[in-house]
Formats: sequence, structure tokens, C-alpha cells
Amino acid sequence: MGLSIGRVFDIAERLGDFRLALGVHNDKLAIYGFGDLLYGDTTAGLRVMDGSVGLGIDGRSSRFRFGGGAFIGSLRIQRATFDGHSQAYTIGAFVHTSADVYRFGFRGDHAAFVDVAARGEGFIGGTTGQLVLSLGFRY
Repeated sequence: MGLSIGRVFDIAERLGDFRLALGVHNDKLAIYGFGDLLYGDTTAGLRVMDGSVGLGIDGRSSRFRFGGGAFIGSLRIQRATFDGHSQAYTIGAFVHTSADVYRFGFRGDHAAFVDVAARGEGFIGGTTGQLVLSLGFRY
């Protein structure tokens, strides 16, 4: 769960980020699938919802991870002129780094962590991108 700032159609947006990921890992590598929901509004007060599913891969070194991945999704923005929304299907990529703040478990596999990510997506008619700071729990 985290906070995100970004731009869509050159308008600033503020979003909450909710992510659920499932995968496998060893001491050097992690591979996972995820579902992501960013929900918030633009500075003009229009609601924004950006949902996606994707795959990621991370390199691991002790408490740190660095990786990226790709996703497909749907972007919905509330219309200003009448009741309704605009919707676009998106394709995107992200890079991120994370650090385990507190590790536990038999091999230290479980952790509370902080993560910083940069993500970008394209759709017919435009692009959007976000910087995301989040806190998470890995079990």
C-alpha cells in the first residue's frame, strides 16, 4: 500500500496504490505476478482509477531488491463535462527498488519493506506515469 504522484494528459494526479503479488523466490531471484490498483484524483478534482495485472522479476541481495516488469491495464478518468468517464486500455512497464525494514521467519524470507517505483503506461491518445512510495509486507 502506498502513495503515488503522476501525470496524465499533462495534469497532475495524486493516487493511493494497492498491490497484491504472488510468486516464488530464492536467495538471488524473485518472480511474481501481481494485481495493482491506483485510485485518486487529478488536481482538477476528477476521479482517476488505474487497474493493472502483470509480471515482475527482481534480483535479491540480502535486504535489498531491484527489478522491474510489465503490465496491462485499464485507465478510467471522470469526465468534467458530463456524468461519466473516459476509459483506455494500457500497456506499461515499471522499475523499482525495495529494502527490508524488518525481516523474520526461518530463513529471513518474510519482511516488512519500503519500496520506491517508477511506472509508465501508454494508451491510444496518450501516456501516463507515476512515482510510487509504498510500504509492504512479504510473507
